[in-house]
Amino acid sequence: MSSFNSSASKYQAENTVNKLFSNILHTPLSKGAMSTTTTTNQLFAQLGGRAMSKKKKKREAARIKKSEEQSKAFRKFVKYTHVKNKAEKSEADQKYLGRLVRRNVSALERGAKIDDFEVDEEFRAVSAELLDELKSKKGKRLRKKMAFRVKDDDRKKEFDEKIQKGVISYPGLTPGLAPVDYNESDSE
Repeated sequence: MSSFNSSASKYQAENTVNKLFSNILHTPLSKGAMSTTTTTNQLFAQLGGRAMSKKKKKREAARIKKSEEQSKAFRKFVKYTHVKNKAEKSEADQKYLGRLVRRNVSALERGAKIDDFEVDEEFRAVSAELLDELKSKKGKRLRKKMAFRVKDDDRKKEFDEKIQKGVISYPGLTPGLAPVDYNESDSE
């Protein structure tokens, strides 16, 4: 049993010990003791092996997920054909069919693509017509807003008249005196 975590660390330790002995004993390093693969190459090989195993795991997980989806779809199909072919459907079967219809309708609404050219042209014409109707409604609203502005103008005139008569006071004006911000040099 080895106390090394990887072959790269074992190689590095052996190489360090061999260099130490060669320095102490003053002998040249033997080429047989030195391996042709470097530590970096060994580490790269180990990491590359891990990456391959990760890829294999991902492929396996994808394959399992795909097979589960296929089996789930098959079970749904079997249940649907069983419920559809029954002469009398129970309340649970009716609920199941209702849910299935709602789900299919929403899926169609989400991903509705029109392939037929004539149907697409008709759809565009109807949508343009609806947009024109909506635009005209916006114009009516603007006219109503303008009518309210006229009423607001009448209210403002009434307010100004009350101030002139002295029925109400307006902040910033002193009765019988000039406004607070009044400057005599401006009037000359």
